[in-house]
Amino acid sequence: NSRFLSWYGSNDMALLGRTAESLTDPKDQENLRALFSATTPRTIEFSLLCADDTVRFALISAAPLRMADGGASGHFAIITDVTDLRRASERLRESEARFRGIIENTPFGILTLDATGRILSANPAFRACVGEGFGEDETASFWLPDATPSVSEMMANLKRTPETRTIDGTSLLKRDSGYPGHARLVLSRMGDGFLMIVEDITDRLHMEDALRHASKLALLGEMSASLAHEISQPLNVIRLSAESALLSLEDGDTAAIRTKFETIGTQSDSLRETIDHMQGFSRRDAGPCRCFDIRHAVKSALCLLLPQCATLNITVHCHMPSEPLPVLGHARQAEQVLINVLRNAIDAIVERRALDTDKPDEITIRAGFISAHDGTRMVGLDITDTGTGIPPEDIPHLFNPFFTRKTEGAGTGLGLSISLGLISDMGGRIKAENHPEGGCLFHIVLPVCLEPLTEEAPTAISLTKPLPLHPPPAIPAMAILVVDDEPLATQEIAAFLRKSGHTVSTAASGNEARDLLSKTHIDILITDLQMPNGNGFQLIAEAATEYPHIGLIVVTGQPLRDRNALAKLENGVDAILRKPLSLRELAETLHALA
Repeated sequence: NSRFLSWYGSNDMALLGRTAESLTDPKDQENLRALFSATTPRTIEFSLLCADDTVRFALISAAPLRMADGGASGHFAIITDVTDLRRASERLRESEARFRGIIENTPFGILTLDATGRILSANPAFRACVGEGFGEDETASFWLPDATPSVSEMMANLKRTPETRTIDGTSLLKRDSGYPGHARLVLSRMGDGFLMIVEDITDRLHMEDALRHASKLALLGEMSASLAHEISQPLNVIRLSAESALLSLEDGDTAAIRTKFETIGTQSDSLRETIDHMQGFSRRDAGPCRCFDIRHAVKSALCLLLPQCATLNITVHCHMPSEPLPVLGHARQAEQVLINVLRNAIDAIVERRALDTDKPDEITIRAGFISAHDGTRMVGLDITDTGTGIPPEDIPHLFNPFFTRKTEGAGTGLGLSISLGLISDMGGRIKAENHPEGGCLFHIVLPVCLEPLTEEAPTAISLTKPLPLHPPPAIPAMAILVVDDEPLATQEIAAFLRKSGHTVSTAASGNEARDLLSKTHIDILITDLQMPNGNGFQLIAEAATEYPHIGLIVVTGQPLRDRNALAKLENGVDAILRKPLSLRELAETLHALA
């Protein structure tokens, strides 16, 4: 009929006289012959080879036709085109196979749950996460203890809010090995039950912790110059005071000795505080989150960075309330965020200073309680600087990993990215924008913690016995200029030199020293290198050129690094002494230069 001709794609004259087998795929011809040889009606599926060489799938039912005498005269066949149905079934089977392959081969654990949270099925990835002890006749809560929110709460929330398609959560991951892991959960509805995706994030959390710790150590490395200066200064005063006190024993001046040892105690406390900050900052963040005062984190960060700011002549203004600002998290992580932001501010100011010297070099920190849009009480922390600001096209990428505008080797590009993660983990947010008056503004918002504040125990200190001091060698009287921005160190060196018969002048900066050199005859210049208002490198370069008769002695806490820098000066220096300075070593050096 015309319907069959429309499938086949030709006319009836092209079909008359052909056998049915000739219209089918060879693999179906045997079945077709069996159909026509049967004595009762049957239905089979076969492949119809069309005139245009395409293939259609069809069902054929054949009933024998008989003559009046009962003899067979042929068959009456009804053919139904099932091509679309067959192809739809194949697509469905392929889709099911693909879906099954995804479930079986995905690296994420997948559970199907009934309405009560009992596990109906689990894919191999979930079984591998928990181990061989897995049994399907258990609840999801058994393998996911301490889920936040709980599995039952997640299911209840999905039932209450039909418009919600998925709910996220986190949980410990129970393992038959006895060592729990950590998992991220995504729950969605599936018919009358639920589908849960379980991502094992144990290794990722370990890597993130290692990366954060490495970032801390990188920060300490980048700040090593200013930290070494901050440590060597009190050490220098301690050694000078101790040796001076030992020398005063010969005179029997007990009052002077008491003063020296009081100075040693004060400087030891200062040194201990700096070392405590360094050790605390370098420690890994372990244990649960605690409620701490964000003001203490600001103070700790400033203790590590203020020496560098003082050396660079950068003024830091800090405005914080007298009442505590409690937040929940790890204090060292908050300190790490603050150091990252403050170091960027310092670098931006130094960069801007090279182009514009009219603006003030200032960093301002403001902290206090603020109200969120929904009226929730929050802790706000703003850090502004007078640096170069942020190019507008960089703002969307500022917190991306490895994004940095600094030169190669000047930064990892991870500081702000890690800071964003740390603040997010504390339930807060951080953003950066350009300040209307120039420079940059970092805005940090954290939820207020309602738990009691937790204070860390102070670190114990140890005492060591001072070494004995022999009388210094006698040296001829000279006019000596001592330059150091640490007044106690200057005072001890000057007192020692005056007691030895020298005429001593003192200065607290390179600019002040240059002024004295222009007005006073000096035989020996003893100078520190890291000072505000004109550093020691500039002072030595000018003194060596303008006053070649002067002996130059450098006192530094980083002799190896500074020795290479000093070697680049045209005339060099006569001696480099290491902090903490020994008075006897100074006397021997002066004796050699006399």
